[in-house]
Amino acid sequence: MGFWQDLVDWCKGLFNGKEGSASLSDIYGEYKMEVTDRLNMLDDDFLDKVVEKAKSVFSDKNFKRQRNLIPVEANIFSRVINQISKVFLEVPTRRNLVAKKGETGDVLFEPDETYSELLKKSNINAVMRDVEEKVNASNECVVMTSWNPKTKSVKYTPITMDQIDLICDDTDDSEIIGVKYSAGSYTVVWTSDGKIETYDGKTLVDEKENPYKDKDGGTVLPFVLYHRKYPSRGLINKTLGSDLYTFTIDVNVLLMMLNYGYKMNYIQPYFSGEKVDTGKLEGDVASPWVVEGIDVEVGKLDFLTNLENQWEVIKERAVMLASFYNVSPSNFTLSGIPSSGVALRISNQGLLDSLKKSRALYEMVEREMFEQSRIIWNHHNSENQVDVKGEFEVIYHDPELPEDFTEEDEHWTTQIEYNVKTAVDWIMSNNKNLTREQALKVYESNKTFNEANQPPEMGIG
Repeated sequence: MGFWQDLVDWCKGLFNGKEGSASLSDIYGEYKMEVTDRLNMLDDDFLDKVVEKAKSVFSDKNFKRQRNLIPVEANIFSRVINQISKVFLEVPTRRNLVAKKGETGDVLFEPDETYSELLKKSNINAVMRDVEEKVNASNECVVMTSWNPKTKSVKYTPITMDQIDLICDDTDDSEIIGVKYSAGSYTVVWTSDGKIETYDGKTLVDEKENPYKDKDGGTVLPFVLYHRKYPSRGLINKTLGSDLYTFTIDVNVLLMMLNYGYKMNYIQPYFSGEKVDTGKLEGDVASPWVVEGIDVEVGKLDFLTNLENQWEVIKERAVMLASFYNVSPSNFTLSGIPSSGVALRISNQGLLDSLKKSRALYEMVEREMFEQSRIIWNHHNSENQVDVKGEFEVIYHDPELPEDFTEEDEHWTTQIEYNVKTAVDWIMSNNKNLTREQALKVYESNKTFNEANQPPEMGIG
Protein backbone atom coordinates (compact mmCIF):
# COMPACT_ATOMS: atom_id res chain seq x y z
CA MET A 1 0.00 0.00 0.00
CA GLY A 2 3.00 2.32 0.30
CA PHE A 3 4.77 4.04 3.17
CA TRP A 4 2.49 7.07 3.45
CA GLN A 5 -0.70 4.98 3.46
CA ASP A 6 0.82 2.87 6.21
CA LEU A 7 1.60 6.09 8.09
CA VAL A 8 -1.98 7.31 7.68
CA ASP A 9 -3.37 4.05 9.02
CA TRP A 10 -0.86 4.15 11.86
CA CYS A 11 -1.83 7.74 12.74
CA LYS A 12 -5.54 6.85 12.71
CA GLY A 13 -4.89 4.26 15.37
CA LEU A 14 -2.69 6.54 17.44
CA PHE A 15 -4.70 9.72 17.53
CA ASN A 16 -7.95 9.04 19.36
CA GLY A 17 -9.04 6.62 16.68
CA LYS A 18 -10.48 9.48 14.62
CA GLU A 19 -11.41 8.26 11.17
CA GLY A 20 -9.97 10.51 8.48
CA SER A 21 -7.09 11.89 10.56
CA ALA A 22 -4.04 12.10 8.33
CA SER A 23 -0.53 13.49 8.17
CA LEU A 24 -0.04 16.68 6.19
CA SER A 25 2.73 14.83 4.38
CA ASP A 26 0.12 12.49 2.95
CA ILE A 27 -1.84 15.45 1.54
CA TYR A 28 1.19 17.33 0.20
CA GLY A 29 3.29 14.57 -1.34
CA GLU A 30 6.18 16.70 -2.69
CA TYR A 31 5.86 19.48 -0.13
CA LYS A 32 8.64 18.28 2.18
CA MET A 33 11.17 17.94 -0.65
CA GLU A 34 10.46 21.51 -1.81
CA VAL A 35 10.85 22.81 1.76
CA THR A 36 14.24 21.06 1.97
CA ASP A 37 15.28 22.55 -1.38
CA ARG A 38 14.32 26.07 -0.31
CA LEU A 39 16.13 25.81 3.02
CA ASN A 40 19.21 24.43 1.25
CA MET A 41 19.09 27.43 -1.09
CA LEU A 42 18.86 29.74 1.91
CA ASP A 43 22.17 28.18 3.05
CA ASP A 44 23.73 28.58 -0.44
CA ASP A 45 23.46 24.86 -1.15
CA PHE A 46 21.69 24.71 -4.51
CA LEU A 47 24.34 23.84 -7.13
CA ASP A 48 22.63 20.50 -7.82
CA LYS A 49 19.40 22.30 -8.79
CA VAL A 50 21.26 24.62 -11.19
CA VAL A 51 22.98 21.59 -12.76
CA GLU A 52 19.63 19.81 -13.09
CA LYS A 53 18.06 22.81 -14.85
CA ALA A 54 21.10 23.37 -17.09
CA LYS A 55 21.01 19.74 -18.23
CA SER A 56 17.40 20.24 -19.31
CA VAL A 57 18.37 23.33 -21.35
CA PHE A 58 21.56 22.17 -23.11
CA SER A 59 22.51 19.07 -25.03
CA ASP A 60 24.89 16.70 -23.25
CA LYS A 61 27.84 17.90 -25.34
CA ASN A 62 27.14 21.61 -24.74
CA PHE A 63 26.52 21.05 -21.05
CA LYS A 64 29.90 19.32 -20.62
CA ARG A 65 31.59 22.32 -22.28
CA GLN A 66 29.93 24.76 -19.90
CA ARG A 67 29.84 22.69 -16.70
CA ASN A 68 32.74 24.57 -15.11
CA LEU A 69 31.15 27.95 -15.95
CA ILE A 70 28.18 27.47 -13.59
CA PRO A 71 28.07 30.32 -11.06
CA VAL A 72 26.37 30.05 -7.67
CA GLU A 73 27.15 33.51 -6.34
CA ALA A 74 23.88 34.99 -7.62
CA ASN A 75 21.70 33.71 -4.79
CA ILE A 76 18.77 36.09 -5.31
CA PHE A 77 16.63 33.92 -3.03
CA SER A 78 18.94 34.26 -0.03
CA ARG A 79 19.48 38.00 -0.60
CA VAL A 80 15.76 38.76 -0.73
CA ILE A 81 14.99 36.58 2.32
CA ASN A 82 17.73 38.40 4.21
CA GLN A 83 16.33 41.80 3.20
CA ILE A 84 12.73 41.06 4.24
CA SER A 85 13.55 39.28 7.53
CA LYS A 86 13.50 42.36 9.75
CA VAL A 87 10.74 41.71 12.32
CA PHE A 88 13.22 40.39 14.90
CA LEU A 89 16.26 42.38 13.77
CA GLU A 90 15.67 44.66 16.74
CA VAL A 91 14.91 42.64 19.88
CA PRO A 92 11.18 42.95 20.70
CA THR A 93 9.97 44.01 24.12
CA ARG A 94 8.10 41.10 25.73
CA ARG A 95 6.32 41.52 29.07
CA ASN A 96 3.78 39.77 31.24
CA LEU A 97 1.88 42.76 32.65
CA VAL A 98 0.44 42.28 36.12
CA ALA A 99 -2.19 44.65 37.55
CA LYS A 100 -1.24 46.20 40.91
CA LYS A 101 -2.69 49.02 42.97
CA GLY A 102 -0.57 52.13 43.31
CA GLU A 103 -0.19 54.32 46.38
CA THR A 104 -3.11 56.51 45.27
CA GLY A 105 -5.34 53.53 44.56
CA ASP A 106 -4.87 53.66 40.80
CA VAL A 107 -4.38 50.37 38.95
CA LEU A 108 -0.85 50.10 37.56
CA PHE A 109 0.47 47.45 35.19
CA GLU A 110 3.96 46.28 36.00
CA PRO A 111 6.15 43.68 34.27
CA ASP A 112 6.22 40.25 35.90
CA GLU A 113 9.80 39.78 37.13
CA THR A 114 9.56 35.99 36.92
CA TYR A 115 8.68 36.12 33.23
CA SER A 116 11.57 38.54 32.71
CA GLU A 117 13.84 35.94 34.36
CA LEU A 118 12.41 33.25 32.05
CA LEU A 119 13.24 35.36 28.98
CA LYS A 120 16.73 36.19 30.17
CA LYS A 121 17.57 32.50 30.60
CA SER A 122 15.95 31.39 27.34
CA ASN A 123 17.14 31.43 23.74
CA ILE A 124 14.01 33.11 22.36
CA ASN A 125 15.66 36.07 20.59
CA ALA A 126 18.18 34.01 18.61
CA VAL A 127 15.55 31.40 17.76
CA MET A 128 12.96 33.89 16.52
CA ARG A 129 15.47 35.53 14.16
CA ASP A 130 16.17 32.09 12.74
CA VAL A 131 12.47 31.21 12.59
CA GLU A 132 11.63 34.37 10.63
CA GLU A 133 14.18 33.50 7.94
CA LYS A 134 12.86 29.93 7.72
CA VAL A 135 9.25 31.16 7.55
CA ASN A 136 10.09 33.63 4.77
CA ALA A 137 11.97 30.91 2.90
CA SER A 138 9.50 28.02 3.26
CA ASN A 139 6.26 29.74 4.43
CA GLU A 140 5.91 27.91 7.77
CA CYS A 141 8.00 26.79 10.72
CA VAL A 142 7.15 25.02 13.98
CA VAL A 143 8.63 26.03 17.33
CA MET A 144 8.68 23.52 20.16
CA THR A 145 8.75 24.79 23.76
CA SER A 146 10.42 22.50 26.30
CA TRP A 147 12.19 22.57 29.65
CA ASN A 148 15.98 22.95 29.75
CA PRO A 149 17.29 21.44 33.00
CA LYS A 150 20.74 22.98 32.46
CA THR A 151 19.56 26.60 32.36
CA LYS A 152 16.49 25.82 34.50
CA SER A 153 14.32 27.68 32.03
CA VAL A 154 12.27 27.08 28.92
CA LYS A 155 13.97 26.27 25.65
CA TYR A 156 12.70 27.03 22.14
CA THR A 157 13.54 24.71 19.25
CA PRO A 158 12.66 25.53 15.61
CA ILE A 159 11.54 22.53 13.56
CA THR A 160 11.20 23.04 9.81
CA MET A 161 8.30 21.55 7.92
CA ASP A 162 10.43 18.91 6.23
CA GLN A 163 11.27 17.46 9.65
CA ILE A 164 7.81 17.20 11.20
CA ASP A 165 4.31 15.84 10.65
CA LEU A 166 1.33 17.70 12.06
CA ILE A 167 -1.66 15.44 12.54
CA CYS A 168 -4.90 17.35 12.09
CA ASP A 169 -8.54 16.74 12.86
CA ASP A 170 -10.34 15.47 9.78
CA THR A 171 -13.11 18.06 10.20
CA ASP A 172 -10.87 21.03 11.05
CA ASP A 173 -7.32 21.10 9.70
CA SER A 174 -6.48 24.05 11.95
CA GLU A 175 -6.86 21.78 15.00
CA ILE A 176 -3.62 19.88 15.55
CA ILE A 177 -4.29 16.65 17.45
CA GLY A 178 -0.80 15.22 17.29
CA VAL A 179 2.79 15.89 16.35
CA LYS A 180 5.40 13.50 14.96
CA TYR A 181 9.04 14.45 14.46
CA SER A 182 12.49 12.88 14.21
CA ALA A 183 14.90 12.86 17.14
CA GLY A 184 18.13 11.29 15.97
CA SER A 185 17.37 7.75 14.81
CA TYR A 186 14.06 7.71 16.67
CA THR A 187 10.61 9.12 16.00
CA VAL A 188 8.77 11.00 18.76
CA VAL A 189 4.99 11.33 18.77
CA TRP A 190 2.96 13.65 21.02
CA THR A 191 -0.73 12.79 21.12
CA SER A 192 -3.74 14.80 22.22
CA ASP A 193 -4.65 12.14 24.78
CA GLY A 194 -1.55 12.99 26.82
CA LYS A 195 0.98 10.46 25.55
CA ILE A 196 4.60 11.00 24.49
CA GLU A 197 5.69 7.96 22.52
CA THR A 198 9.09 7.12 21.08
CA TYR A 199 9.41 4.72 18.15
CA ASP A 200 12.29 2.89 16.55
CA GLY A 201 10.80 2.45 13.11
CA LYS A 202 7.27 1.35 13.99
CA THR A 203 8.27 -0.35 17.24
CA LEU A 204 7.24 1.48 20.41
CA VAL A 205 10.33 1.71 22.65
CA ASP A 206 9.20 4.28 25.23
CA GLU A 207 5.97 5.81 26.46
CA LYS A 208 5.34 8.46 29.10
CA GLU A 209 2.69 10.93 30.17
CA ASN A 210 2.65 14.51 28.94
CA PRO A 211 2.86 16.48 32.22
CA TYR A 212 1.71 19.81 30.78
CA LYS A 213 -1.93 20.72 31.32
CA ASP A 214 -3.92 23.92 30.74
CA LYS A 215 -6.09 25.55 33.41
CA ASP A 216 -8.98 23.25 32.52
CA GLY A 217 -6.85 20.12 32.79
CA GLY A 218 -6.55 19.60 29.04
CA THR A 219 -3.40 18.27 27.40
CA VAL A 220 -1.02 20.94 26.10
CA LEU A 221 0.92 20.13 22.93
CA PRO A 222 3.93 22.49 23.28
CA PHE A 223 4.18 23.31 19.59
CA VAL A 224 3.22 26.45 17.66
CA LEU A 225 3.12 26.99 13.90
CA TYR A 226 4.36 30.29 12.48
CA HIS A 227 3.06 31.39 9.08
CA ARG A 228 4.29 33.81 6.44
CA LYS A 229 0.70 34.45 5.37
CA TYR A 230 -2.53 34.04 7.33
CA PRO A 231 -3.72 30.43 6.76
CA SER A 232 -7.14 31.20 5.34
CA ARG A 233 -6.94 28.42 2.71
CA GLY A 234 -5.37 25.60 4.67
CA LEU A 235 -2.87 25.07 7.43
CA ILE A 236 0.17 25.37 5.17
CA ASN A 237 0.94 27.31 2.00
CA LYS A 238 3.08 25.34 -0.42
CA THR A 239 3.17 27.77 -3.36
CA LEU A 240 4.01 31.20 -1.88
CA GLY A 241 7.58 32.15 -2.80
CA SER A 242 7.94 29.62 -5.62
CA ASP A 243 8.70 32.43 -8.09
CA LEU A 244 11.72 33.53 -6.07
CA TYR A 245 13.06 29.98 -5.74
CA THR A 246 12.58 29.19 -9.44
CA PHE A 247 14.06 32.49 -10.63
CA THR A 248 17.22 31.99 -8.57
CA ILE A 249 17.86 28.74 -10.40
CA ASP A 250 17.00 30.30 -13.76
CA VAL A 251 19.24 33.33 -13.26
CA ASN A 252 22.25 31.11 -12.50
CA VAL A 253 21.61 29.19 -15.72
CA LEU A 254 21.43 32.51 -17.57
CA LEU A 255 24.70 33.59 -15.98
CA MET A 256 26.22 30.29 -17.04
CA MET A 257 25.24 31.14 -20.62
CA LEU A 258 26.63 34.65 -20.15
CA ASN A 259 29.96 33.26 -18.93
CA TYR A 260 30.10 31.06 -22.00
CA GLY A 261 29.27 34.14 -24.09
CA TYR A 262 32.37 35.91 -22.76
CA LYS A 263 34.43 32.89 -23.75
CA MET A 264 32.93 32.93 -27.26
CA ASN A 265 32.98 36.74 -27.61
CA TYR A 266 35.80 37.19 -30.17
CA ILE A 267 36.67 37.82 -33.85
CA GLN A 268 38.48 35.03 -35.69
CA PRO A 269 40.30 35.62 -39.02
CA TYR A 270 40.17 33.12 -41.84
CA PHE A 271 42.04 32.70 -45.12
CA SER A 272 40.65 31.28 -48.38
CA GLY A 273 42.24 30.45 -51.73
CA GLU A 274 44.34 27.73 -53.34
CA LYS A 275 47.33 26.17 -51.66
CA VAL A 276 47.01 28.49 -48.65
CA ASP A 277 50.14 28.28 -46.48
CA THR A 278 50.02 29.94 -43.01
CA GLY A 279 53.34 28.50 -41.90
CA LYS A 280 54.97 31.92 -41.77
CA LEU A 281 52.11 33.48 -39.78
CA GLU A 282 53.49 35.00 -36.57
CA GLY A 283 51.62 34.57 -33.31
CA ASP A 284 52.42 38.16 -32.33
CA VAL A 285 49.48 40.36 -33.26
CA ALA A 286 51.84 43.29 -33.92
CA SER A 287 53.69 41.37 -36.64
CA PRO A 288 52.55 41.56 -40.27
CA TRP A 289 50.60 38.59 -41.59
CA VAL A 290 52.50 36.57 -44.19
CA VAL A 291 50.27 34.04 -45.92
CA GLU A 292 51.30 32.36 -49.17
CA GLY A 293 48.99 30.89 -51.80
CA ILE A 294 47.00 31.58 -54.92
CA ASP A 295 44.22 34.19 -54.84
CA VAL A 296 44.40 34.36 -51.06
CA GLU A 297 41.63 36.35 -49.38
CA VAL A 298 41.38 37.34 -45.73
CA GLY A 299 38.09 37.50 -43.91
CA LYS A 300 36.78 37.40 -40.34
CA LEU A 301 34.24 35.44 -38.37
CA ASP A 302 32.53 37.89 -36.00
CA PHE A 303 31.21 36.26 -32.81
CA LEU A 304 30.90 39.57 -30.94
CA THR A 305 27.61 40.19 -29.17
CA ASN A 306 26.35 42.82 -26.75
CA LEU A 307 26.82 40.93 -23.50
CA GLU A 308 26.28 44.13 -21.51
CA ASN A 309 22.64 44.25 -22.66
CA GLN A 310 22.13 40.64 -21.59
CA TRP A 311 23.59 41.43 -18.17
CA GLU A 312 21.29 44.45 -17.80
CA VAL A 313 18.25 42.31 -18.64
CA ILE A 314 19.20 39.81 -15.93
CA LYS A 315 19.66 42.61 -13.37
CA GLU A 316 16.34 44.23 -14.30
CA ARG A 317 14.50 40.96 -13.87
CA ALA A 318 16.15 40.42 -10.49
CA VAL A 319 15.27 43.91 -9.27
CA MET A 320 11.70 43.57 -10.57
CA LEU A 321 11.19 40.30 -8.70
CA ALA A 322 12.77 41.73 -5.54
CA SER A 323 10.32 44.65 -5.72
CA PHE A 324 7.45 42.15 -5.54
CA TYR A 325 8.78 41.33 -2.09
CA ASN A 326 8.97 45.03 -1.13
CA VAL A 327 12.77 45.13 -1.45
CA SER A 328 13.66 48.53 -2.86
CA PRO A 329 16.06 48.90 -5.82
CA SER A 330 18.36 51.00 -3.60
CA ASN A 331 18.85 47.92 -1.40
CA PHE A 332 19.32 45.61 -4.38
CA THR A 333 21.65 47.65 -6.58
CA LEU A 334 25.19 46.63 -7.38
CA SER A 335 26.23 50.28 -7.30
CA GLY A 336 28.52 51.47 -4.54
CA ILE A 337 26.83 54.88 -4.30
CA PRO A 338 25.17 55.23 -0.86
CA SER A 339 21.64 56.55 -0.47
CA SER A 340 20.73 59.20 2.07
CA GLY A 341 18.74 58.31 5.18
CA VAL A 342 15.61 60.03 3.90
CA ALA A 343 15.89 58.32 0.51
CA LEU A 344 16.27 54.95 2.20
CA ARG A 345 13.17 55.53 4.32
CA ILE A 346 11.12 56.46 1.27
CA SER A 347 12.36 53.52 -0.79
CA ASN A 348 11.85 51.10 2.10
CA GLN A 349 8.31 52.25 2.94
CA GLY A 350 6.83 49.19 1.22
CA LEU A 351 9.02 46.89 3.32
CA LEU A 352 8.11 48.71 6.54
CA ASP A 353 4.40 48.36 5.70
CA SER A 354 4.93 44.67 4.97
CA LEU A 355 6.64 44.21 8.35
CA LYS A 356 3.56 45.58 10.12
CA LYS A 357 1.45 42.85 8.49
CA SER A 358 3.98 40.20 9.47
CA ARG A 359 4.04 41.42 13.07
CA ALA A 360 0.32 40.80 13.45
CA LEU A 361 0.86 37.14 12.51
CA TYR A 362 3.88 36.74 14.77
CA GLU A 363 2.12 38.40 17.71
CA MET A 364 -0.85 36.03 17.37
CA VAL A 365 1.39 32.95 17.58
CA GLU A 366 3.73 34.44 20.20
CA ARG A 367 0.74 34.76 22.54
CA GLU A 368 0.12 31.05 22.15
CA MET A 369 3.81 30.32 22.72
CA PHE A 370 3.77 32.51 25.84
CA GLU A 371 0.93 30.45 27.34
CA GLN A 372 2.88 27.27 26.70
CA SER A 373 6.01 28.82 28.22
CA ARG A 374 4.09 29.88 31.34
CA ILE A 375 2.60 26.40 31.80
CA ILE A 376 5.96 24.66 31.36
CA TRP A 377 7.83 27.09 33.64
CA ASN A 378 5.20 26.89 36.38
CA HIS A 379 5.16 23.07 36.21
CA HIS A 380 8.88 23.04 37.07
CA ASN A 381 8.78 26.00 39.54
CA SER A 382 6.28 25.56 42.34
CA GLU A 383 7.46 28.65 44.25
CA ASN A 384 8.69 31.17 41.65
CA GLN A 385 5.79 31.13 39.15
CA VAL A 386 4.91 33.27 36.16
CA ASP A 387 1.74 35.15 37.14
CA VAL A 388 -1.28 33.36 35.63
CA LYS A 389 -3.36 36.57 35.76
CA GLY A 390 -0.83 38.60 33.79
CA GLU A 391 -1.45 39.81 30.23
CA PHE A 392 1.18 39.12 27.62
CA GLU A 393 2.47 42.06 25.59
CA VAL A 394 4.99 42.09 22.77
CA ILE A 395 6.19 45.28 21.09
CA TYR A 396 8.11 45.03 17.82
CA HIS A 397 10.51 47.78 16.82
CA ASP A 398 11.22 49.18 13.36
CA PRO A 399 14.68 48.35 12.03
CA GLU A 400 17.12 51.23 12.15
CA LEU A 401 17.99 52.40 8.64
CA PRO A 402 21.34 53.99 7.87
CA GLU A 403 21.34 57.71 8.64
CA ASP A 404 22.80 60.70 6.85
CA PHE A 405 24.43 62.66 9.69
CA THR A 406 23.71 66.06 8.11
CA GLU A 407 20.02 65.24 7.69
CA GLU A 408 19.84 63.87 11.23
CA ASP A 409 21.51 66.97 12.72
CA GLU A 410 19.17 69.29 10.82
CA HIS A 411 16.17 67.25 11.97
CA TRP A 412 17.16 67.49 15.66
CA THR A 413 18.08 71.18 15.40
CA THR A 414 14.63 71.98 13.97
CA GLN A 415 12.85 69.98 16.69
CA ILE A 416 14.80 71.72 19.45
CA GLU A 417 14.25 75.16 17.87
CA TYR A 418 10.48 74.64 17.90
CA ASN A 419 10.51 73.08 21.39
CA VAL A 420 9.37 69.67 20.15
CA LYS A 421 12.47 68.08 21.68
CA THR A 422 15.30 69.14 23.99
CA ALA A 423 19.06 68.81 23.93
CA VAL A 424 18.68 66.19 26.67
CA ASP A 425 16.47 64.10 24.33
CA TRP A 426 19.19 64.34 21.69
CA ILE A 427 21.82 63.07 24.15
CA MET A 428 19.55 60.19 25.17
CA SER A 429 18.97 59.20 21.52
CA ASN A 430 22.72 58.78 21.08
CA ASN A 431 23.18 57.03 24.44
CA LYS A 432 20.16 54.81 24.92
CA ASN A 433 21.38 53.39 28.23
CA LEU A 434 21.26 56.80 29.92
CA THR A 435 18.36 57.82 32.14
CA ARG A 436 16.99 61.37 31.80
CA GLU A 437 18.78 62.40 35.01
CA GLN A 438 22.11 61.07 33.71
CA ALA A 439 21.61 62.76 30.33
CA LEU A 440 20.83 66.06 32.08
CA LYS A 441 24.13 65.84 33.98
CA VAL A 442 25.98 65.22 30.69
CA TYR A 443 24.24 68.25 29.16
CA GLU A 444 25.10 70.54 32.11
CA SER A 445 28.72 69.33 32.15
CA ASN A 446 29.11 69.94 28.41
CA LYS A 447 27.44 73.35 28.67
CA THR A 448 29.78 74.44 31.50
CA PHE A 449 32.85 73.23 29.60
CA ASN A 450 31.84 74.91 26.33
CA GLU A 451 31.06 78.25 28.01
CA ALA A 452 34.44 78.22 29.79
CA ASN A 453 36.31 77.44 26.60
CA GLN A 454 34.83 79.90 24.14
CA PRO A 455 37.39 81.04 21.53
CA PRO A 456 38.53 84.67 21.96
CA GLU A 457 36.74 87.28 19.85
CA MET A 458 38.81 88.56 16.97
CA GLY A 459 38.82 92.30 16.20
CA ILE A 460 40.88 95.38 15.24
CA GLY A 461 41.89 98.08 17.74
